[in-house]
Amino acid sequence: MSPSAPPPPQLNPPANAKLRAVLDLHPNTFVQNTILSQLALIAGFTQLRTHPLSGGFRFDLTNLHASNIVDHSHPVIAPPFPPFVAPSFEASVVLNPRLVTPITFLADLAAAARGEACIFHLIQTSLTNVVEGGLTLVALKT
Repeated sequence: MSPSAPPPPQLNPPANAKLRAVLDLHPNTFVQNTILSQLALIAGFTQLRTHPLSGGFRFDLTNLHASNIVDHSHPVIAPPFPPFVAPSFEASVVLNPRLVTPITFLADLAAAARGEACIFHLIQTSLTNVVEGGLTLVALKT
């Protein structure tokens, strides 16, 4: 191996980012008005979801060397969630800073009523919780 050759890739590289998904059961006025103005244009929309999804939600963490996975997306047996505590899913992952990494988000809408919409906030932070990016996603059960 020559001195200028790059080092071999690590088998378990250290995490450099956190992915977090939150189901927003109590959206603030801005989020609610923004989303409702768009959902009103969709035939079949009836309401925003106001309680947790029994099947939960998550990111597909395949090939992201995930660690510190915390899944609070499923309701516990009794009571479902304390008031105003949003269901969430979080994991520390390895992201290559020079590449766009496609990440699949999965939500089990089986328990949602037809026409019900779920608001999710998907957030990427540093390991020290500095927000680096994110988006708001609406899933409508049809």
